[in-house]
Amino acid sequence: MNYYPFHIGDYVSATRHLSWDEDAAYRRLLDVYYTTEKPIPLEDRQVFRLVMAQTASQREAVVTVLQEFFEETPDGWVNKRADEVLAGLQEKQEKQRNNVNKRWEKHREQKCSESRNKSKSNSGNTESDAPVIPRYEETDTVVSENCTDLIPPIPIPIPIPITPLSPNGDIPPRGERARASPRSAAPPKPPDVPDQVWTDFLAIRKARRAPLTPTALDGIEREAVKAGIPIAEALTVCVFRGWQSFRADWDWKAGSQPRAGPGPGSNQNRQQALEQRNATVISNWKPPEESKGEQNDE
Repeated sequence: MNYYPFHIGDYVSATRHLSWDEDAAYRRLLDVYYTTEKPIPLEDRQVFRLVMAQTASQREAVVTVLQEFFEETPDGWVNKRADEVLAGLQEKQEKQRNNVNKRWEKHREQKCSESRNKSKSNSGNTESDAPVIPRYEETDTVVSENCTDLIPPIPIPIPIPITPLSPNGDIPPRGERARASPRSAAPPKPPDVPDQVWTDFLAIRKARRAPLTPTALDGIEREAVKAGIPIAEALTVCVFRGWQSFRADWDWKAGSQPRAGPGPGSNQNRQQALEQRNATVISNWKPPEESKGEQNDE
């Protein structure tokens, strides 16, 4: 039993003299009694385990409550008030079950009667001209299906996700499905940017594992406006330098490396840095003859 009525006034008037431990012991004994719907065991050790009485004062309180509010019988400790409550609740539950069974039985008989009347009206035969040899009728299955209680429920189909098809009607491979998703699609090419520059810039972004997004393209366009150049020239500089982005404060005009900071210099590998340094040294190198001639002129 998961529920039992608790009358606060009756309980308080009957247990006002109990101590704290005795009151707790009585409440726990009642919970065990209503939950199991059986008498409390006679063995003290088993009772202590049921109500979780661990200290000596708690166990003494359990014994005191048993002797005052329960009656010892061969089957165990019983409580008359609790037995009356249990009997009333069980009787009420039995009445509810009978009422539900009667309603379902009446509904079942009505359905079976309607099915039989329907089968007789469809057959078109009366009892007088019915054939001697019984014949199988399809309507007989209707009666059996409506009267049985063992028909399994109809399974509900689980929706299957539909994979979008390619333009030619085929299912694209798994990798193409990921590339075709709206999240990975690149923004449209600006009108004034040449096709080859746009293709090369997207290839650089792809090699750096930095897909071009509309937000990134807007940032590059703002930086190009700050630098006073169109976005086509800014992307051309990025392709020429191997940059994945553009900043107005980078040294994008000269042949030196970009300034320190979060610019593309942090993404260059050692080989690119070495080649750029060699190009700078070669451009600044002068032959020895030219150096001597300059000294003689002085």
